Amino acid sequence: MGGSEIDADADSAAEEERPELTRELLVRRYHDRGQSTAEIAEATGWSKAQIWKRLQALDIETRAQQQSQFHDLDDELLQYLDWLTPQQREDLKAVAVEGRGITEQARRRGVEPGSVRRTLRRGVDRLESIVAERSQE
Repeated sequence: MGGSEIDADADSAAEEERPELTRELLVRRYHDRGQSTAEIAEATGWSKAQIWKRLQALDIETRAQQQSQFHDLDDELLQYLDWLTPQQREDLKAVAVEGRGITEQARRRGVEPGSVRRTLRRGVDRLESIVAERSQE
């Protein structure tokens, strides 16, 4: 048997052991449990790219990596919103408090999602530094 035949057999055997990436499985893991594509990939044996493709193919709403971080902001950080620029405040409130997606917020502002992500990242970094400074006082 040639090397490529062995590889094909191994791929086929591995594929049989992996669960089917059904809508129910992906919604349960991705939305209900809040698992990342990497966590789902590790648990199921599929690649992150394949998980991502299936989420899109099944029209399951996805979140950007950064977006999930922004939804986790706690009250301790949000009390410092007045220290942010107006744009950082608006984006953080829209995404973290009101639960809008980054893409939706970008559409409302008329900018690319990357612009909102950068604003959010700067805002979160600023909030974290303020909290760190306050805890050292």
